[in-house]
This record gives sequence, structure tokens and C-alpha cells, in this order.
Amino acid sequence: MASTDAAFLTEVESFLNLLELPPLPVPSDSNKEQGSLKLKDDVLLVTSEGPESPQKVDSVVTLRRVKERRRRKTYRERQLIEREKMVHEIKRLTEEIQRARGQQLYERAWKALAQRQLTARLKVEAEQKQLCTAVFAHDEMMQKVQSFLRTYNCPLMTDFAPQDVIGAACFQQTRIRLMFQNSEIFATFLRELDEAYAKTDLVLTSWGMDSTEANWDAPSEISDSESAFQFKSKITMPFSFKEICHSRWMVSRFYHRQEGREMHDKAADLDNTLAVKFRVKTRLNSGKLATAVQRLVIRRYLEKERMVIVWRLFTEGEGVFTGLSSDEAGWCVATPARTARKGTVIRTCVNNKAMLCSDKAGTGPVVNKFKSQLLEWGLENNEEVTNGLKKMFIR
Repeated sequence: MASTDAAFLTEVESFLNLLELPPLPVPSDSNKEQGSLKLKDDVLLVTSEGPESPQKVDSVVTLRRVKERRRRKTYRERQLIEREKMVHEIKRLTEEIQRARGQQLYERAWKALAQRQLTARLKVEAEQKQLCTAVFAHDEMMQKVQSFLRTYNCPLMTDFAPQDVIGAACFQQTRIRLMFQNSEIFATFLRELDEAYAKTDLVLTSWGMDSTEANWDAPSEISDSESAFQFKSKITMPFSFKEICHSRWMVSRFYHRQEGREMHDKAADLDNTLAVKFRVKTRLNSGKLATAVQRLVIRRYLEKERMVIVWRLFTEGEGVFTGLSSDEAGWCVATPARTARKGTVIRTCVNNKAMLCSDKAGTGPVVNKFKSQLLEWGLENNEEVTNGLKKMFIR
């Protein structure tokens, strides 16, 4: 009989597990009393039924207890779930409140930052307008000064008499070039190259270099005065005129001057024109390093059985040489040698004039050093060109 009851209880428990019981209210003391009274009535009712009533009473009591336990368990589980939901909801709402407060702080900070940036931008725009006004006024003044100087004090190369083609007046206009930018300096020099080329024959005649006869051993000549030096040379090289035209132009690019080298590529006819800026330096007796910026424009003109290379070289002192400058004009003319022996005659004329362009110029020893250094740099350039030609033909 006991095994039958156990099997019956197991089936009842399995059946209850499959049921979805509704939530029950929390049992109170009155409910407990009512339940106990009902349980007693059930017990009495079962007891009055017959001889098997004690076992049935136990089964009913056990069944009711199982039901009550399951109801309480289900209720507790649902309470726990509701509690967890409430905890999650509180946490979510707390985070939303914190985010809202943080956004308000960020908005105030960004607003203050934007206001400061707006104030700074308006201030910069006002300063920019003032600078633009000042620049335009300065540019207008410079144009007036330039026009005045060119009109009254600065004749161009075409204004000189043949006997003074490379005279001192040729370099007066350079005094205002320090105020120009690189492009303006290059543009000015490039315009003057064609004018200088037109005076090539006059220059050769005034320097006594008009003869095209071959000379194989004639030395170069250097004449040095207080404010300028002049260099002229005539040399015959045992190479064809065509070879010299190509090679002489290649070595004229001053590849040995690489420090601070900047090319100006806005000139016309770049195959026959070069505009470049570079820096040269020297060590003084005191141990100080003196430097200068040189701007070179050079152009090649090819004629029938003649090649003419014309250049202008402007030197501006730096450091110890501040306030010192020089302007150089040069012509190199190559023609075939009129001899049975193959060769090309190369005639070169260079005039370099040093100037004091500001009150910042150094004392007498510094000026003398600058002048001597100009000659030294010029001789270095001539040596590099000559050696470059020899190396090209030896190869």
C-alpha cells in the first residue's frame, strides 16, 4: 500500500510540474488558520469514510503540503524576478540621469570654448585686415620709389655709351634690389639679359677682346680697383665648336654651389636659361664664418658659328657681411678657331662691383675682406668651369 501511495505522489508531482500555477498571495496567519481548519475538516471527512481513511488522510495532507510548497516557491521566484527587474530599471535610470548631467556639463564647456575661438578668430581677422592694408600701402610706396629711382638715378644697360658699357652706372639700380623678393630680382635680371646680349660686340671692343684669332697660351688678366674688379681671358681649346657649345653650357650651371641651392623655374626658354640661388661662405681670420647669398641668372644665345653666354650674379652679404653686396655682369663668347688645327676660341669678360647698401655695413677691414672674397669666389667659379670642360672631354 505504501508503494502505491508513493507512486501516486510521484505522478501527482510530475503533473504539478507541468502546470503553470498562478501567483498566490503571501499566506497570512488567518489563511494559515483557515487552511488548518479546512485540513482538519478534510481529515474528519476522510476518517468517517471507512477503515482505509488514515492512509487517505496522509495522502491528502501530503498532497496539500506539496501544493503549498510549490505555490510558495513559485511566488518567491516571481518576486525575485520582479526585484531583479526593478534593480535593473533603477540602474538604467541612474545612468540616464548621469549622462544627462554630463551632457549639460559638456555643452557648457564646448560653448565656452567656441566663444573663445570666435573671439580669437575675429581678432585675427582684424589684424589680417590691418596687415593687408599696410602691405598694399608699402607696395604702392615701393612702386613709387622704384619708378622715381629708375627715372632719375638708375639708367638701364641700354643707356650707356660704348666706352662705358660696364661702367659704374650699370650697377646703380642694384641698390634697390635688396628690397625685392627672389622672383622680382630674377625677373629684373632676366629682362636685362637680352639687353646685355645686344651689347656683346661693344663690350668685346671696349675691352680689347674683339679679335677671334686663336691664342693657345695667352694668360687671363685681372684688374682690381677700390670698388670693383674686372676679369678677362681668351683661351683656345682643341675641341670642335659644337662640342664646346654643349659642354660650356653644361658647366655653366654652377653645380659646385649646392649649399642652400634653389632653382627659379618661371623663366622662359628653360633649355637656354638658368636662374638659381645659392649660398657661399668663407672663414675669417678671427675664426668667424661669413656667408653670402648669390643669385645667378644666365642665358645662352646660339648664332651661326658663335655662341654667347650672358649672366648676372648678385651677391648679398650675411652675418659679418650684412649690408654689403655686389653686382656682376659677364659675357662668354665662343667661336670656331680660324686655323688648320681644330679648336674653339673662348673669350670671357667679367665685371664685379661691390657696394655698401645700408648703414649696417661693416668697417674697413670687413669691406676689404668682402671685396677680396668676391674675387676669390669668382676665380673659383672660373676654375670649376675650366676643369669641368677638361673632365668632360677627357671622358
